[in-house]
Amino acid sequence: MLTAALPPPLRRAAAFISDGAMLAVCLFIVVWGTKLCIGTWGQSIDSLPWMPVGLTYAVEKTHPVPEATSNGILMLSGQVSGILLALFFNLIAIAILFVVGLIFTLLMKEIAPRRAAAGKDE
Repeated sequence: MLTAALPPPLRRAAAFISDGAMLAVCLFIVVWGTKLCIGTWGQSIDSLPWMPVGLTYAVEKTHPVPEATSNGILMLSGQVSGILLALFFNLIAIAILFVVGLIFTLLMKEIAPRRAAAGKDE
């Protein structure tokens, strides 16, 4: 380490500064992490930031279907799965939904239908 080359008094000062910096980082994480958890506690699944990305990807994969239809069906299926998880919340239900989602994901084609239809596929 770099501090091993320092004389003992400077080594103690460097250790003190390092410990102080770690304490500041830990306090920052505790304070702002708590505020983040409190601020996002009541948010629903549709307000998470990855939802628009998933919907855009789904619209791309369901090309002949209009955007509004595919987004509506996806939102409906998300709400139904949320209700099912709330009613039957256990590890088996979550594992079954995960396996079903994994199977559907593995069965997807690797092309971009909208881009291919527009002639922009590379």
